Amino acid sequence: MTPAEFEGYRLWLRERWSVAIEGPPVERETSDPRGTLPDAATRVGSHEQRDAARGLTSDQATFFVAESLRRESEHLRGRTVWEVGCGTGVLSALAGKLGARRVLATDIDPDAVGFARRTGERNGVRIETAVASLFTGTPWPDLVDVLIADLPQKPVNGGGSLPLGQDGGPEGSRWLLPFLEESCARLAPGARLYFFLHSLTHPQSLQALHRLYRARVLSTMWRIFDRDSYASVFPYLAERMERGLCRFWELPDGRFAFLAMTFAATRR
Repeated sequence: MTPAEFEGYRLWLRERWSVAIEGPPVERETSDPRGTLPDAATRVGSHEQRDAARGLTSDQATFFVAESLRRESEHLRGRTVWEVGCGTGVLSALAGKLGARRVLATDIDPDAVGFARRTGERNGVRIETAVASLFTGTPWPDLVDVLIADLPQKPVNGGGSLPLGQDGGPEGSRWLLPFLEESCARLAPGARLYFFLHSLTHPQSLQALHRLYRARVLSTMWRIFDRDSYASVFPYLAERMERGLCRFWELPDGRFAFLAMTFAATRR
């Protein structure tokens, strides 16, 4: 990856999709095989109820979004905050610790919902939980002030496999695209949407974002990975790259990087 390649991508985001990236992204490994980093929950000052063996745990993306939420705490304080696809509830608990008046959390996995509730208890935060597929089947009809989502986005075809918490379906947008579409009906006037989006999920999510929201990039990072990290899906990612449906870059040392972004958005 050369500076010119990244500048071309930055220009494409700005001119085609009104997405402006300021400053260089930070660099983080996709995984921590040597176990040198504290878990994401610890790094944001939270206690997490988790089961790492089953993939029910926070990760680098959780920490990345949490960093942005801390900087946006004034917009969470005193508000009703709903995390969609909550996993173990680390971001929900953080919202409560940052002063949210009411915290809601949903996930399609009943075990994750139970873990989120206990994560809240361990952090002194009451989290109202429900099992739901995005907004379907949720028990709360009222509009909310803040929606948060860190949803699975990696493109996975029928021959590949990734954990449920990473599998974004064939286009990578199985969860994110309907989330963006359906969020409009759940946001109170002036409400905010905080979410995670990366360059392996293109271009449908960017189209929906551009059409429905005024969005700004809060932070960016390079997610560094190697072929072995995504061995079952790497050929599919490479094929999509050739077709212009996702973007990642090869590094001089033979590894690769995709770009991750956290967004704040309001309805158009």
